[in-house]
Amino acid sequence: GEGMATYGGFLPEMKERVGDLLGRGDREFPEDDFTLLRFVRHGRGNLDVAESAYRAMREWRQNTLEEKSFSFPEEPAVRVAYPKGYCGNDREGRPLYIESLGSVDPGELSKVTTVSRLVEAHARDTDRLASEIIPWCQNHLNHTVTGLTAILDLRGISFKQFASSFVQGYIKESIRIDYNYYPSTLTRMFIIVNSGPAEAIWKLGQPWIPKSVKAKIQVLPSSSFPSILREHIDPRFLPQSLGE
Repeated sequence: GEGMATYGGFLPEMKERVGDLLGRGDREFPEDDFTLLRFVRHGRGNLDVAESAYRAMREWRQNTLEEKSFSFPEEPAVRVAYPKGYCGNDREGRPLYIESLGSVDPGELSKVTTVSRLVEAHARDTDRLASEIIPWCQNHLNHTVTGLTAILDLRGISFKQFASSFVQGYIKESIRIDYNYYPSTLTRMFIIVNSGPAEAIWKLGQPWIPKSVKAKIQVLPSSSFPSILREHIDPRFLPQSLGE
């Protein structure tokens, strides 16, 4: 599914290489075939790269997510200051994630949480995407779903918001985690811009984005994005600000 079949022939050797980590035998995340194939795809068939990345993920996941509990009681306040989250599926069944960076309030965010806590909450959400949400979509649809569709709304963002150490720290670290530990979970991303700061900020932020991720991004001007989004997403899953 979604390009994974290209790398299916590498799966037996990949399993052999990381066999010491596949001890549970329950075939669930992070030991399932789709997860292993994501890392093979990440390495473009180079199993040395795939194995190294997979081992790094397992070590990071154990040390960061498995060995300590985490609660995020400030989440409601965070969502007000930084609207983002999962909200349904696209027309092909992929999980839909929407983030309104143009509405972020760095000052309010810093009052209710820290960069490190926001990053950990993001990491745990992404882990749940890979371990629960994508498998659920696979089990309830007639075709394979291996990733998500994301919308990043930059309209209204200012240089002051973007320059915030809080915002930059969070974005850079969340991109690093997603790329290194949850590769190939993004199938498609729409970025909505308008003239002025949003367009310029998108250009400034591009160096942070890995080349393989850039290939999945479609930039939509504010004048035409509603019709394009509706081609791919049922309007009932879009907030009012995106269903114009």
